[in-house]
Amino acid sequence: MKQARELGINAQFYNIGVEGPDLLQLAGSAAEGLLYPYSYDSGKSERTRRFYDAYAARFNDEPDTVAANVYDAAFLIADCIEKVGNEVEDVKQCLYETDNFNGASGIFSIDENGDAVKGIFFKTVKNGRFVRYEQ
Repeated sequence: MKQARELGINAQFYNIGVEGPDLLQLAGSAAEGLLYPYSYDSGKSERTRRFYDAYAARFNDEPDTVAANVYDAAFLIADCIEKVGNEVEDVKQCLYETDNFNGASGIFSIDENGDAVKGIFFKTVKNGRFVRYEQ
């Protein structure tokens, strides 16, 4: 983005939903207006806020979608093992039965392929910060 701007290219840039301070540090003001899909809304629910606050206190940093998803995955696997034991097929079936789970990453279900089904929204870089995109 920075190099494109330096070359006079004034295009809209898109991302796959990766946030991080390195992006803002390297791209600087060239990151303004970057648009990308995202699924983790740190202020949406009480459970998400609790996760956010605990993560920020422990690591002195803001959690991103990867941190929230890993937290939820570990929780769900541990919960299923507690419910059904540690046989792989039983744990797999338990995970597939996840429906409207209210996790750190938001509310989601697991479909018949083992994929998380959750809502997404768009974010952008505005005034040097990652924020929810508002038209």
